[in-house]
Amino acid sequence: MPRYETVSIPSRDPAITMSAWFVPAAEPANGRAVLMIHGYGSCKRDPVVLLPAGMLHRHGFAVLLADLRDNGDSTIEDGRSAGGTDDFRDVLGAWDWLIAKKGFDPSHIGIFGDRSVRTRC
Repeated sequence: MPRYETVSIPSRDPAITMSAWFVPAAEPANGRAVLMIHGYGSCKRDPVVLLPAGMLHRHGFAVLLADLRDNGDSTIEDGRSAGGTDDFRDVLGAWDWLIAKKGFDPSHIGIFGDRSVRTRC
């Protein structure tokens, strides 16, 4: 992925701001994006997320790699995982951002989720 931009994305939870990398597609006319979601205790820097992001980008997709709350460079709320009961609003905020800020059609956005558990980031 030769170029990317570091962006801040608001969660649907107003107290949370996510750190993310947006990698535009080489051919923007494709108009398709994939939102990459890391696993428990991980972040956007994890190879388990970076590798498929690179593969998707190589095949014409824009990719958004976001750190969910309490992970990576995003807002540290309490440093604990809520098991998806809070961070789903972060995923929805990233979805909203792709639509509002980058102009993607909602039907052209996919989500990749890593289910693994790590403590790398």
